[in-house]
Amino acid sequence: MHTRGGSGGFRADESGQVAVLVALLFTVLVGFAGLAIDAGRFYAERRSLQNAVDAAALACAGGQDLGFTAAQSIQRGRDVFALDTVTSPIGVTATLPLTAVYRPNVPADGRNLAEGIVISGAGCRAATATTVHTYFIQLFGMSTIGVFANAYAARDGGFLPVVVQRWENPPGPAGGYHDHTKASGNDSANCVKGATDNCPDASDASPGRVFTLFGQGASALNDSSFRGNIVLDIREYETDTHVGYNGVAGDDNPDTKKAFEAAWITAQSGYPGPELCAALVNQFQPCAQVAVTNGNTAGIYIDEFEKRYSVGDVVMLQVYDGFVKTVSNFTVQPPTVLDIGNAQTKSPGNVVVAGNGGFRPTAVALTLAADPGDPLNPVTRGTMTRGTFTPASAATTYTSAWTNVATTAAATGIYAVYVHGAAAAPYQLITHDQMVVLNVGNQVKDFDPGASTTARAVSPSGPIANYTVNLKAKAGWSTPVTLTFDSCPGGQPAAAPYKCYFNNDTSAKTFVMTPTGSGASVTASVATASLGGNHYPFDVRAMGLDVAAPVTRIIQMSLDVDTASGSRNDYVDVLGYGLFRITKVDSNGVDGVAVSGMALDPNDDRLARGRSVRLKPWEMP
Repeated sequence: MHTRGGSGGFRADESGQVAVLVALLFTVLVGFAGLAIDAGRFYAERRSLQNAVDAAALACAGGQDLGFTAAQSIQRGRDVFALDTVTSPIGVTATLPLTAVYRPNVPADGRNLAEGIVISGAGCRAATATTVHTYFIQLFGMSTIGVFANAYAARDGGFLPVVVQRWENPPGPAGGYHDHTKASGNDSANCVKGATDNCPDASDASPGRVFTLFGQGASALNDSSFRGNIVLDIREYETDTHVGYNGVAGDDNPDTKKAFEAAWITAQSGYPGPELCAALVNQFQPCAQVAVTNGNTAGIYIDEFEKRYSVGDVVMLQVYDGFVKTVSNFTVQPPTVLDIGNAQTKSPGNVVVAGNGGFRPTAVALTLAADPGDPLNPVTRGTMTRGTFTPASAATTYTSAWTNVATTAAATGIYAVYVHGAAAAPYQLITHDQMVVLNVGNQVKDFDPGASTTARAVSPSGPIANYTVNLKAKAGWSTPVTLTFDSCPGGQPAAAPYKCYFNNDTSAKTFVMTPTGSGASVTASVATASLGGNHYPFDVRAMGLDVAAPVTRIIQMSLDVDTASGSRNDYVDVLGYGLFRITKVDSNGVDGVAVSGMALDPNDDRLARGRSVRLKPWEMP
């Protein structure tokens, strides 16, 4: 009896404990259910508000691209937000206040927006804040939860890493060109390159004719390996030094950047910029000169293009003239020595002007210039005339006759003069001075710097660049010669230690030496630690006297810091921008037709629909 009674008592106790546990667990479960409900309401409203501010930012940025004023664009975004928040998942009211509210202690560049809609850079920012009332969490002292959403939308800039040819030879044997940015059916009869433009621009109603935008079938007129692929991040080809963007060095080989550039086509935020500049009529600009890549692996660009675009899409593309160029340049080759009497009229000879492969036919004006560092120079003193050069030719290479140089009581001696060449448009920034040794009155005693070192290259910057200046005495020269730096890469300090110095002494910016028959040498040094990547020309001047006759020799030197050679010097000149509708995309290439004329400015309102407006990270400036 006792045993059975004891067992029953234990079971009754256990039953009571289970009831208590169930009650406690039920309370916990109800709490979790309440938390889940409140959390679900919060996230539903958060998602709804995020969609609304996304739409508002996109509508505002789209208004900007359509040419609306800032106020109109903002109102456009506000209207879209109001429509999207008419119904809330949980009945919450949210607004974009008329006066923007900003967060303190945050840089005031638009990213500090707390509530409202504003123009920010090339796009729009929208932000809203509201509260969600809780049901169950309020039992724990939290009656509301704050909800915040923001969005930033801006155009991609419309820049894709490809260019299309503007001009193409027309069908048939007739001369002239077809302009791809003009309406189809207006070939060589009216669309003749360089002639009066009588062709209507392409449009949606009257598009241009179908052609290959890039890929196979889009080779440049002078380069069969180029298929239209460019590197937006390497620009400026007026000189051998280029500018890089987005982590790309200006002297990088463009062919190693194909995958990097192709990725901009499908990047979430598009090409980050900076944008290419507006083009100018009949004048090339460094900011619109872009590196090209070899087209043998053009497929990587096409693969990325297929992921983002389809037949029927309209895109904005850069337009070029069909020619791949190298750094535009020319050379001037005058006679190396001009011997003339103290009073004599003479024709020195011919000057050959030659352009490189990237230098299109243009005129180069030739003049004679005196050595600016020598006050005794006969041209400076007016005792020698400059002579005349026959008119320039538009040929890539031509010869100009240099005639009628005259001296009148010119002092005997050896001097330096320069034949100065200045290119005409569109290369008017390019000039060259080629030195000519001027011997007046048959000065015999001389010294020759011909065995000197004249070029050095360092990469990276930092090391000392050393040059050997070697002076060999001629015809019994035996007097001292003073060496000075006419210029110093990066500039010479006003006091020691000098950046350019002689004989390993940083306090010696001049040096006196005596040439010998076998040649005497001294070291000229240039410190490169503070120099950026560039090509630096500079001169070392050697001056001496033979009794009363001055003898001046200019040693032309150069220093290359962090520069490279090879394919990095190939580029295209962007002439303008146009809209093109895609008609075919396959593994070989992308075909299309122009649906606009060519605009010089990529921000031209006519191109607005070709610049995609996208949501971008809030942190982007």
